[in-house]
Order: sequence, then structure tokens, then C-alpha cells
Amino acid sequence: MKIAFRVDASIEIGSGHVMRCLTLAQALRVRGDEVHFFCRYLPERLLDLVHAREINVHILQASLTSQVAAKRTTDSLTHAAWLGVSWQLDRDDTLQAVTSIGAFFDWLIVDHYALDQRWESSLRQVARRIMVIDDLADRSHDCDLFLNQNLGAWAPPELVPERSRRLLGPHYALLRPEFLPRRLPVRPKNTSRQRILVFMGGSDPSNETAKVLEALSNLKRDNIEVDCVAGIATPHKLQIKAACARTDEFVYHENTPDMDALMANADLMIGAGGSTSWERCALGLPAIVLNLAQNQDSISKALAEAGACIDLGKAETVTSKTIENAVLGLLSDTSRLAAMSSAAADLVDARGTERVAAALGGQLRISIVSDADSWVNDKLQGLVSDWHAAGHRVTLTHNVKELPEGDCAFFIGCGQLAGTEILRRSTHNLVIHESALPQGRGWSPLTWQVLEGCSRIPVTLFEATERV
Repeated sequence: MKIAFRVDASIEIGSGHVMRCLTLAQALRVRGDEVHFFCRYLPERLLDLVHAREINVHILQASLTSQVAAKRTTDSLTHAAWLGVSWQLDRDDTLQAVTSIGAFFDWLIVDHYALDQRWESSLRQVARRIMVIDDLADRSHDCDLFLNQNLGAWAPPELVPERSRRLLGPHYALLRPEFLPRRLPVRPKNTSRQRILVFMGGSDPSNETAKVLEALSNLKRDNIEVDCVAGIATPHKLQIKAACARTDEFVYHENTPDMDALMANADLMIGAGGSTSWERCALGLPAIVLNLAQNQDSISKALAEAGACIDLGKAETVTSKTIENAVLGLLSDTSRLAAMSSAAADLVDARGTERVAAALGGQLRISIVSDADSWVNDKLQGLVSDWHAAGHRVTLTHNVKELPEGDCAFFIGCGQLAGTEILRRSTHNLVIHESALPQGRGWSPLTWQVLEGCSRIPVTLFEATERV
């Protein structure tokens, strides 16, 4: 398929929108889709990152006359100023950019707080379907697929069309594939030293990182090590680097590609609310959170209520002493750390990107596994032929160990055990069981019900997970 993204990044907007779109775009490219980014604002280092992923980038540039006219235009949207121009001008620039490359897209994916139903409806002339990524729910949309990955997310019916499919909650969190293999049933405990990770998001315009480093410096504990990460658009990198250099136990990282490794090795993270929250949760990393933007408030509050973090509130109201006390209280309470880790890991399984990519359609990688002597085998060839005819790639095997990586694995007439390593090969692991579960659990449910004289036998389809 041909898929377009309309997304921006700046110090004010942050880099989270681009990063989550880039994560989804990479998953789409892996399966063979053609991906284009249309951006008005994109810092040079982010532009380089998108280019490095071999994604087509088109920068929207309005004329000076149009920019002056746009400044005189008022708009009721809360974040209208983030667009830098009027929505009408952005619409015209986007249409012109699309026309210049002669494209018609299967999907247009919009991730921008300054765009709403008016812009989206105008772009239907160049896209078959529209997907919206929105975690604010403060404006109306014209979309076919709606994603809000926040905990407790909802799609108000007055804002999202009834026809639109809804992907709601952290089950659909857009995480890079590196996070999945980092998940562990139980996080290892660092008994001798405790490692703290500091990351205040991609930009941190008010330099909250300095406040956190001051708090950690005041702890004066020999058994604490700190990894401090400056994001790709952080304007205070030199000050942060200098602050880290003053303490032997502080290690400075700039725009690291190894965030998953740093999170996996940390005992506690101090960071901003927002999209990084789902990365922390996926690895069961306890956190102390400061909110740098209004849209982060509800995310952090919901996670705190779920027991997955400590929410200190708006960053401008938080002092270094507040942070210091929170860290001391948490590090001295190992049982609370463990409970927080478990609560976080239960919220996010790191497979959200695969689920969203599958929801966009296109070719799926499907596997079917059954026992070699199962009665169902005679029927499976027809199913395989149907899916092949629909354009999907299908593998049929009688050994769970031979299951390839893919989107869906169906266990039909299969009595073999599939461990964690096997389940992680597929986005969805779907088991077909011939009974009304939980009644009829166990082996040969069909046979037993026939022997018991049942004339009507229901079939249950359920997803196999790592935890029963």
C-alpha cells in the first residue's frame, strides 16, 4: 500500500508525534508498504533520522505572502498556533505536495493537534482512507480509523464518526520492536547499586533535567548511578552535559538509540509524561513523572491511579526537593517498587505497533498449526487457499516450533505447548476450542460433548497470552 503521514516536530510540539509515527512507518515498510512523510516543521536531526529509515520526506513551505496572511487568521482550536499557518494554507500546501509526486494514497495518517475534521475532509481527494492519532479528544475528526493509545482512552461519539473503527488504550501503544525482547516476567533486582534513568522527553524546553540532576546530586548516596539522556531536540544539551560531568556516577547520553537497553538496566526512571510512558510500562520500569505539557497530565494521572508511577504533577510546580524526597521514599520501599513494576508491565505488552499495522490492512503473514493426526487437517487446505486468494502469505505446519514470525498464528486442533518464545513470533496467537469456555476445558472437547449427547456445540476463539 501507499501510506502518507502528516506530522510535525518542534521545541513546542516536541518529538513524540514524529517518533511514534516513525515507529509505525518502519513496521509498514518492513511488510512492503511505501511510506511518505509530509512535514512543515522537522528539526534537522529528526529529518536525518527519518531519512536514515529510508522514508520519503516532503517539507511543506508556504510563500511569505501566505504566511503573513495566515497570521491574521484566527482559529478556535487550542493548538492552532502549532501549525504556524492557517489550516487552509496547510491543506493547500499538502495537496500541492501530494500532486507534485503524482500519488494517491491508500491511507493518510494524521498526527497533529492543530488539524481537525475540516482539514481531513479536504484531503480525502488524495487518500482512500484516513487514520487519526489523537490523545486529546478536543476536536472533531473525519476518519476511518481512530487511535488513542492512552490508558482509559475514549472516542467521544460527537467527535469521531460512528463508522470509524476505534483502537483505544495502551494495547495499541506504538513502540519500537526492540522493546518486545526486553520484556521479562520479573525485573532483576540490583542489590548492591541502584541505577536511575533520567529522560525528560525529546525537547525539554524548560530544562527540567537540570532540576532532576540537582535533586539526585543532593542525595549523596554512594550506591546510586545515573544515566541522563538528552533528547534529539533538547536546547540545553551543553548545560546538561556539564552537570553530568561534575559527578562521577552520572553518565551523559545524547539522542541515544539504546533507550530500551537503558530502561532494561534501570531500577527507577525520572521522566516526562507522554509517549515515553508506554516504553517504561512495557519493560515494567517504575517511574517518577513530571508533566511538561497539558496533554501529559491525564496520562500520568491515569498511570498513577493504576499504580504504575508516581505523578508529581506539572513540572513548573515541582522543586528539586520534591523530587529528592520522592526518590528517597521509593528507593527505600522495595515492595512498592516491585508492585509498581508489575502494575506497569501488565498495562503494555509491546505489541501495539503490530496491532495498528494489522488494522491498516494490506497483506498479512498468517500461520496455522495443527497436530499431524488432527481431524481438521482435511478442511484446512480450503482455508489456506482462500487466504492466499485474498493476497495474504500463509504457512501451514504441524509443529509449533516451526511457526514463523508473522501477524496471526492460528492454533486449530493443536495439542502442543507453545512457550513464550513461540508466542512472541506472532502479533496475535489465536486458539480455536470447541466448547463454551470455561465449560469444556481440557483435551478433546468435541469428542466429549458428542459422547455426552450434545446436539449443539459452540466454538470459542481466544487469544493465547504469556500469562494464563
